[in-house]
Amino acid sequence: MRVERPLIQYYYMGYYLEECPKMKYKGRYHPSYLMCDKTFKWMPIEEAIAKINANGNRFTEFFPEDERPSPPSLDDVRVICKDPTTMSQRLVSARMYKMMVSNDTAFEETIAEFVDLAGPVATQICIYRTPGSAEM
Repeated sequence: MRVERPLIQYYYMGYYLEECPKMKYKGRYHPSYLMCDKTFKWMPIEEAIAKINANGNRFTEFFPEDERPSPPSLDDVRVICKDPTTMSQRLVSARMYKMMVSNDTAFEETIAEFVDLAGPVATQICIYRTPGSAEM
């Protein structure tokens, strides 16, 4: 990858499962890091695997002493939606979209869950909503 795309510094290869041979293979790429699902911080894979193994291969927080960051503001999460007045696509904040579709309680619940699970990366993703869509 680095030979073909020298400007790419990092490549996200997915989740790490200790018992999966493909994951062990992916882990041999260097440098490799695993992300803590609680803090969204990265840890070198060797240290992370040692923590996972010490925890009996169960879900492991890599930085248990650190606080989970607050979810991003709905003002910082972007939604691509159809503008009801012009019928063209428009990029708005999740807060603005929430006001546009005030009767869409499913969106409210889904966006709250999304920003909590995605953490800071939620501000780097655009959510695409189609008219009448009940889920993201």
